[in-house]
Amino acid sequence: MLVFTNRIVLSGHADESAFSAKFVPGSDALAMADVTRAGSPHWSLTNVTPAVSDAAAEAALVTVFEGDRPVLVHLHGNSMAPGQCFERCARFEEVFDVAVVGFSWPSEGLLPSGNHRKGVTGARAEPRIDGRWPR
Repeated sequence: MLVFTNRIVLSGHADESAFSAKFVPGSDALAMADVTRAGSPHWSLTNVTPAVSDAAAEAALVTVFEGDRPVLVHLHGNSMAPGQCFERCARFEEVFDVAVVGFSWPSEGLLPSGNHRKGVTGARAEPRIDGRWPR
């Protein structure tokens, strides 16, 4: 699946931890990656582009939309770490036989630095990889 994010992407990471909890407020920069999980408990990110150009993003989207399956674009809800977003996208692909383009945004209630906000409870900075859907 193709996934975009406005999170800061960490170099040297090839799993869900590449999409950090950090972000730059008000930035229009996007990153993208191809995401799979070939029998592993962790997600595998390939073709990671930390600052994707409009032309490269368009080319990646054209490839998906010109494929042989209908396309579902998934912008996840609140309090969802990257691994949870990937899990949901994978389930959509499996259940509905569609190609999914996901968007993972920093919705865990953290500061742009990735740190917890003072007085906010329940924020998760680490992605869950246990395959369970958030409640």
